[in-house]
Amino acid sequence: MTKKKELVLGILLGFATLGVGAHADIVGGQTVVTRDGIERSVVALIQTSQEGVTLCTATLLTPTVALTAAHCVESGIAGMVIRVGLDALSGPKREIRVIAARVPAKWQTRKEQTKDTGDIALVALEHAVAPPFKPLARAQLASPLQKGDALVLTGYGLSDGVKHSGAGRLRKTRVRIIDPKFSR
Repeated sequence: MTKKKELVLGILLGFATLGVGAHADIVGGQTVVTRDGIERSVVALIQTSQEGVTLCTATLLTPTVALTAAHCVESGIAGMVIRVGLDALSGPKREIRVIAARVPAKWQTRKEQTKDTGDIALVALEHAVAPPFKPLARAQLASPLQKGDALVLTGYGLSDGVKHSGAGRLRKTRVRIIDPKFSR
């Protein structure tokens, strides 16, 4: 996989989301380690409410803006923070409060359909992330993603889909593009 296509994965990182204790689409993968480098641009989006804790993955686009999934912010941003680091739930609590979220209008008309296109959101942070955390480097693709291209996806999802355990630890997995037009 070329470095350029590897960097594109950051745009996809925001879609790696789950509700703690709920069924999740991210299972398995390898634990991300500090030398991978990607852990400096991927953050956990955590919301604590009376219903419990919700955990999503987000990608830093600027020091104060992160990309995530629209369904992660559709219940509002009260009690929402980003946490940086390899372990979102039991690691050091380096948090920044989320102060705003933007969701495309088409998400409201497309969610829960066969193709959940538009499941994307931007969140604004109260202040900039501190080094060594930084925005994802922007990739310049020589060509659009093609069928068969390999990508590395990163997220704080489950490590065991049967036991529904392991959420909160940053993991990565390699996937191949089956249909660049996105179909389930």
